[in-house]
Amino acid sequence: MRFLEITEGINPKLFMVLRQLQNDGIEKIGVDELNQKLEGMGVEAFSYETFAASYTIDPRIKKIIKNFNKDQIYFNQSATDPIDQQGATGDAVGQMAKRATDLTDLA
Repeated sequence: MRFLEITEGINPKLFMVLRQLQNDGIEKIGVDELNQKLEGMGVEAFSYETFAASYTIDPRIKKIIKNFNKDQIYFNQSATDPIDQQGATGDAVGQMAKRATDLTDLA
């Protein structure tokens, strides 16, 4: 079994929730509040010790968590992956549309 398979199986729901909170721009969350969110997904509550174990084992969690203590979890907002906002410009889109509808070569 590869290391990636092991870490992905640790607690994917915990990672999903943490990643979504980070993407939402949340700077910190209380451990009790996180446990309430996880409870709604059918995940067991985390104690400081069990969260610390997940943090130690899962490099994905290490990447998005800046720091944590018994009461709070702080997100590393500098580690977010910005969505690439670059794409086709208006001119490029217009040119593609013009080429797609240009039937002069078919005559």
